[in-house]
Formats: sequence, structure tokens, C-alpha cells
Amino acid sequence: MRAVLATLAVALVGCGGIPATPEAVPYATVTSTPSATPCAPRCTLTLAIAKDGPPPTLTPTPEPTSAPAPTSRPVNGLAAGVGDVIAIPGPSDRWAPGNYTGPDEVRSIAREVGWPEGVIEELVGVIYGDGTCAESRGYADRNKAGGPYYGLLQLEGPFWFNYAGQPFARWADAYVNLATGLAVYRYYLARSGYGWAGWECQPP
Repeated sequence: MRAVLATLAVALVGCGGIPATPEAVPYATVTSTPSATPCAPRCTLTLAIAKDGPPPTLTPTPEPTSAPAPTSRPVNGLAAGVGDVIAIPGPSDRWAPGNYTGPDEVRSIAREVGWPEGVIEELVGVIYGDGTCAESRGYADRNKAGGPYYGLLQLEGPFWFNYAGQPFARWADAYVNLATGLAVYRYYLARSGYGWAGWECQPP
């Protein structure tokens, strides 16, 4: 019986079951090194769990996402999309009926509402003409023969003003008319490759 207890004590000491001190087995004398027992691998696993705790929860590392590819600039430097709403100043007495808008003022306002530099002289040519055809000759309140065409660029209203997100009631305001005209220009540029396709008068 003592031999059996001694063997059990040695096995527990080898597996970390009890402290390996003389007091733990006062009744046994070990004269030879015990052979490895089958519990050694099991003991190693138990100690690893006791030391390290439960296995950690692995959180997958998200795959890096590539930055979106830059979009190419539209033709003629028209950066905004077709029909984008352009912020314009509020109503002004400057655009009372009968007021004339000169080419330099048209150029200035056109730049403010987003017309690119390379198209502005074409815009001036469409508005003032070359002696044979002119949309308005600078009269912002022009309404040809009382038809549905309004302002500096003689835009069909209210259709194009609604399309551009601009107030049709202010069609004689050069800011509103030129901003709407830019949306129309972009519309035809995107669909036909020629922005002036929708106008009767063409750049000289």
C-alpha cells in the first residue's frame, strides 16, 4: 500500500499536483528516477491554461481599403455636375426691368457663378452676337415676342430654371440667368459634346 502511495505522490509531483517537498511524502524514499508518465503532455496543457487563462478572442484585422480613384475633370474645366445648384446673391434692384448689362459685367458675374475662363468669351458672343444673331444684346429682362424664352441667355422657362434649382421669378436677374445657363450648357456638353447645342445663336 505504501509503495502505491509513494508512486502516486511521485506522479503528482511530476505533474505539478502537489509541492515537491520532503514533507509531502514523509513515508517514501525514492531511489530511482521515475520514468516519464503518460500524463506529462496532459500536465503541460493544464499548466498552460492555468498560466495564460482562456484562449484570447481573435479579432480579424480589416483589410486596408484603397482610396477612391480621382475622377477626371470634365471638359473645359467644368468641375461641377450637370444641374448642380449654384449659390447666388439675393434679389437686387440692379435687375429692375430695362436695365442693361454690359459685356464686362457679364464676364464678372459669369466667373462668380462658375463659368470657366475658357468659355466666357463664347458666352459673351452668344449674348451680344456678331451682328447677325444675339440672344439678348445685354438686356437682362428681354423676353422674345412674349414667348417662353427669358433673360440674357433666352432660356426656356420655367423648365430650365427648375432644372437648375434657380427661382424662375428672378429670370431677369443676371446671376440667376447665367447660373441657369451654365446648368443648360453642362447638360448639352454631357450629352452631345457641345455645350451651345441648345441655343439659336452660336458663338461668333
